[in-house]
Amino acid sequence: MGRYKNAYYNALHYADAQIGRLVLFLKAQRIDDRTLLVIVGDHGEAFGESGVVAHAGSPVEAAIRVGLVLNCPGNVRQDRRTDVVRAVDVAPTILGRLGIPAPAAFQGVDVLQEHRSGEFSIAFVHCCSAVESTDAIVTSAGWKYVFDHLRQRGALRYLPTDPFEQRDLSMANDVIAQMLHETLFEWRRRQLLYYSTPVYFQLYYAPEEPKLLSRQWQELFNGSEAPAQEQIR
Repeated sequence: MGRYKNAYYNALHYADAQIGRLVLFLKAQRIDDRTLLVIVGDHGEAFGESGVVAHAGSPVEAAIRVGLVLNCPGNVRQDRRTDVVRAVDVAPTILGRLGIPAPAAFQGVDVLQEHRSGEFSIAFVHCCSAVESTDAIVTSAGWKYVFDHLRQRGALRYLPTDPFEQRDLSMANDVIAQMLHETLFEWRRRQLLYYSTPVYFQLYYAPEEPKLLSRQWQELFNGSEAPAQEQIR
């Protein structure tokens, strides 16, 4: 595995060098302060940290969590954000920096818009391949619920203390598990209904994602991590 990791790091180093060349060019042309530079990955890569290798399979953090960098000294204030951001949020965020309203059909949001609280953010993940059919919901409160449709089994994770997703905390936190299970399945129901009915594409915008209520967020932030003897899987 070390050989493959080294090759991956070499690829990252090469990409970083090319980005550096672009930044130097923008500075040399004196347009760096009015050029919006956006760097984002489409997926990560797992090297067995959670029992999974590569990507496009199980939605482990190493495979689905990527960096998003926006740089424009004259437009974007220097900051580091930790809220949950999705791929569908990238385009609305770019438009927001350019002062262009996002089309109503966009599912994402401008994550840098004023008055937006990233403290209460969630993301839905869908993974489907010949060997995998799994959905997940990730919350900014640290909780993540994953449901494997092939095995008909769900698992609750608490990422701050279990980043490699080794423990299933469903039994010790059954209220949170059930809440996220229902929210995830409501999201799946809306997506399947819309995208399996082509005539809807001409009549309606893509469905809104389900949102958590204030009391549900309170439950998430007040939830306790499971004891050490919780089931491992």
